[in-house]
Amino acid sequence: MNLHGLISVSVLLFLGVSADEPLQQFSKDNLKFSANIYQELAKKDKAFIASPISAEIVLSLVAEGAKGDTHTELSKAVHIGSNQREALKVISPTLNSEKDDAKLLSANKIYVAEGFDIKKSIKSLAADVYKAGIENVNFKENVAAADLINKWVEGRTNNKIKDLIKPDQVDSLTKLVLVNVLYFTAKWHHPFTKSLTSQKPFYTSEKETKNVEMMQNTLEASFWHCGYLKAKFLELPFLDTNVTMTFILPDSKTGLADVAERVQEYLAHAKYIRKPVAVSIPKFTIRNNIDLVPILKELGVRKLFSKDADLSGISDKGGLSVSSVQQQAYIDVNESGVEAAAATAAQIRNELLPVQPSVTVTFNADHPFLYVLKNRVNEGILYIGSFR
Repeated sequence: MNLHGLISVSVLLFLGVSADEPLQQFSKDNLKFSANIYQELAKKDKAFIASPISAEIVLSLVAEGAKGDTHTELSKAVHIGSNQREALKVISPTLNSEKDDAKLLSANKIYVAEGFDIKKSIKSLAADVYKAGIENVNFKENVAAADLINKWVEGRTNNKIKDLIKPDQVDSLTKLVLVNVLYFTAKWHHPFTKSLTSQKPFYTSEKETKNVEMMQNTLEASFWHCGYLKAKFLELPFLDTNVTMTFILPDSKTGLADVAERVQEYLAHAKYIRKPVAVSIPKFTIRNNIDLVPILKELGVRKLFSKDADLSGISDKGGLSVSSVQQQAYIDVNESGVEAAAATAAQIRNELLPVQPSVTVTFNADHPFLYVLKNRVNEGILYIGSFR
């Protein structure tokens, strides 16, 4: 029997002595997994967008029902801590917020084959910790089953994630499909002026260029130039949300490869200073499908995808294994703001940084760079990717 784990967005949580401790552990684990995902996807030398937290949430739910080596391998690869459930309880509410100029939505769903019984303990965890709805589906009617799942995903991602499940991916052997969606849209705190956007050269190598639509603005922003990492860091806020977008621009036009090798260092907290910045960044849209099975295997997950998988915590029926872990992700960055989607709490920290009324610095993203959308409430990385 096959267990289809389909990813689209994720979350985590904690059970501990205080709220701070679980969030700190979550932040560390999420950063490690995000770095692993980035390093694997960066090997393809293409622009991409991924949601580590989306993958994390679906795989955490699978891990709840995994036993023995299957659980050990998965927990190690995804950095699932012993207090994951409590972490998820704290963080889940921070992944759902809707205001005038910003919307962040996370949702989970479990589709169960008609006549297939899952344990009450998993049902309870799905409802109480993961806030996941459960629906019975006739997977033998594969076209109708795929359509049902896809419509649910589309309805929660403003129709940006389409056809997550193909009809040929489900059949009479499919017993479960786990889906998590994450959707974010917000307006920049300092929007870019459309009339200033123009075609500019973007370096794809030391000498080769392509034309891109380059947005421009001069604003007071959180900026850091690190000589050790040889990169500039720029953090831009949005209206009505604790989500921020960070751009990491290597000093060298071909420096993104070096970033991939040490990405965990780059993702750690930057030493920002508020100062005037002349910003030039491309206007871009990226949509991609990611097969996470090869990535997870590279990270040491083997049993989960084999006939030896032990998922007895999900059902007493043997022979259950995972056949597919997929994510479809989308991002649109324009003058007004950002829209992003993917399908697989605590205290708000809003540090007031010192302002340096110095000479305006330049952040000209005219060559490949890394970008991150992070929730500052819990430091969780919602989306990560590169533009090249």
